[in-house]
Amino acid sequence: MCPPGSLFFAGILPGVVLGLTMMGVVSILSAKRLYPRSPKTAIRDTAASFFGSFPALIIGMAVYRTITFRDIPSIIKKTLKLSSLSLFALFTASALGELLGYYNVSTRAAGFFRAFPGGVNLFMLVVIAFFLFVGTFMDAVPAMILFVPVILPTAAQLSVNPAHWVSWW
Repeated sequence: MCPPGSLFFAGILPGVVLGLTMMGVVSILSAKRLYPRSPKTAIRDTAASFFGSFPALIIGMAVYRTITFRDIPSIIKKTLKLSSLSLFALFTASALGELLGYYNVSTRAAGFFRAFPGGVNLFMLVVIAFFLFVGTFMDAVPAMILFVPVILPTAAQLSVNPAHWVSWW
């Protein structure tokens, strides 16, 4: 087991460095291209979503007259259907992750990577390439639910430090 302090620093250090780098690039490019500055605001995400959707509803009802009170239940129904789609993706990813764990895919994967020259380094490169590929088709949370139960025990069997995994998520 890895100490919480090392897990914290394995995640916070790359995040801070990456964030500062992105802020620096944006600052340099915006100064170079003379982008205008906007006033600072302090609106939270949930308040921002309300302040974005409520005026859209009012404008759709009063200005464009494309939404009526009878349309609101169907709008809510469509929203719930869309939300249930992402929850279904999480459910199926969780079920498949459990199935892969049941069939000991992690033990077989560890044996596979031990047999090749390069062992741990090859394993890390394959996992990075795999998650880059999977990330083009799947959201991060279902991908983690699906593949971490397989990859993390494989990494533990190959003696990979768990702190290396924190910086990826």
